[in-house]
Amino acid sequence: MTTVTIDGDMANRRRVQQQKAYHASFDPETEAQLACRQSFRDGMTAWGALTPEEKGVWNQLALNEYHQKSSRPGTYRVHSGCNLFMSDYLLTH
Repeated sequence: MTTVTIDGDMANRRRVQQQKAYHASFDPETEAQLACRQSFRDGMTAWGALTPEEKGVWNQLALNEYHQKSSRPGTYRVHSGCNLFMSDYLLTH
């Protein structure tokens, strides 16, 4: 249950309880899904096995090559080296 304020006037506001819909998650655990999860797991293990210098190379590459404008004016999104490494790993394995 969540409580929401209605009637925007702060002096005369009132609160009501609102029931939100509950959705049970569904996990099919198909062979393809399990294979994808294992590939991701292997990639994260490979990232963890890199030396700090190797991670630094990936982080610098991500900073230099993947500096993108964000949806908010005047701000930028920067991919992390881990994101770039995982993208490359998943495309090649």
